[in-house]
Amino acid sequence: ERNDPLAHGAMLTKGINVVGPGLKYRPQIDREILGMSEDEADALEKLAKREWRLFWMNQEVDAARTCLGPELEWLGYKQCKVNGATIVLFPRIERPGSPYSTKVQIVEVDRLCNKDNAPDTDTLSNGTRRDGNGAPIEYHILRQHPGKLVGTKKYEWDVIPAFGNKTNLRNVLHVYRMERPGQSAGIPDLTPVIEAIKQISRYSEAEIEAAVLSAFFTVFVKPPDPDAE
Repeated sequence: ERNDPLAHGAMLTKGINVVGPGLKYRPQIDREILGMSEDEADALEKLAKREWRLFWMNQEVDAARTCLGPELEWLGYKQCKVNGATIVLFPRIERPGSPYSTKVQIVEVDRLCNKDNAPDTDTLSNGTRRDGNGAPIEYHILRQHPGKLVGTKKYEWDVIPAFGNKTNLRNVLHVYRMERPGQSAGIPDLTPVIEAIKQISRYSEAEIEAAVLSAFFTVFVKPPDPDAE
């Protein structure tokens, strides 16, 4: 995906067509069930849209203070397509000037692995511990990328409960497409066609190189005296 133009273009096209400019928040309150008048419901919908823009269209929504909400959508979608899954955390970070402590953090799925590199068991696999029904209990997330070699003295993990003890809300979103019951990891979109794409890339490179070589104009100069400079 990084080096092949065909694969990179496919992922880019998917992201543009699916994510585009990002989600648009359009609240539609059930006025009848809440017993609200038309004016009250309209006022609450306007307030909700205002709060959403303040939260989502702001770099403060990102735990790293880098991306706006739509850019996080793009990053999460691309991770899911290229790596097969994406991890989303919701840390609480208090910052001056930001009224919302809830942040969004996209974590590369390579960091989801068993703590201390422990082998898989019946309940722990690919960094996810599950109960007897297959529901997630906790996630083991490495603090740095496993491929990072410079400046890494010791690998450390964070064990994050899947659900909050008080709210029962999700602390971790493990987003991937499940194709088999009990599957604990996703499959990248390019997996079934990766060999064909590589062959096409090699063929294209060979054709381009042949065209460049055939475009060369070569001249040989032969002196009448072999000993002449």
